[in-house]
Amino acid sequence: MAVLNYRDPLTGNWVRFGTQGPTGAIGAMGATGQTGATGATGPVGATGQTGVTGPRGAIGATGPTGPVSTVAGPTGPTGPTGSTGATGAASTVAGPAGPTGPAGATGATGSQPTLSATTPVALGPTGAAGTAVVASKSDHVHPTTGLVTTTTPFGGDVTGYYNNIVVGDDSHTHSTYVTNGPAGGTMAGPLTLPATTPAATTHAAHKAYVDSRIWSGTLAQYNAIGTKDPLTLYCITG
Repeated sequence: MAVLNYRDPLTGNWVRFGTQGPTGAIGAMGATGQTGATGATGPVGATGQTGVTGPRGAIGATGPTGPVSTVAGPTGPTGPTGSTGATGAASTVAGPAGPTGPAGATGATGSQPTLSATTPVALGPTGAAGTAVVASKSDHVHPTTGLVTTTTPFGGDVTGYYNNIVVGDDSHTHSTYVTNGPAGGTMAGPLTLPATTPAATTHAAHKAYVDSRIWSGTLAQYNAIGTKDPLTLYCITG
């Protein structure tokens, strides 16, 4: 049994109240109270071990064929070189001619024929009809007419003899074009050119064409020209 004390509110002292009596019988259990609010979720537990892999399922049926692609796939690597085929039939078309080879060396001088010491036989300018003259193969023959010798005179615009030819002035009409004149040569008068516009880089330009390609004037006049001609030389005079 326990001793009960209480505190006197007037004096503040503890006063013995008495001894505690025996515990009474337990009363009947009261009705269950209302369920309290759900507490906070606890921390996630550690991951368990992976289970054993199950058996593989059966292979499914083949799906339908997809549409044909219109985009060409990448080119595969080049395959190995095949074996050499059989030799084809010979071509009947000649191939192109090769370049001309270098000139060969000059050959040695051949032997010279031996001339006869027999006096030459002069042939007439005209043989008799139906008559053949056959000279010996050892004879050397020559005609006596129709040859130009050192004493043959020239006539017409060309006079003189061999090694002393004179070309005189004449009234013949010669070509007026000089294709290869002497160096430093001059003309006695002006050279008249055709009045057409020169079209090639090697054509000579006449005075009228050159004058038409040169413009002169003041800066204000030059600025007033709308479209400049790239083939005209513009000279500003002030």
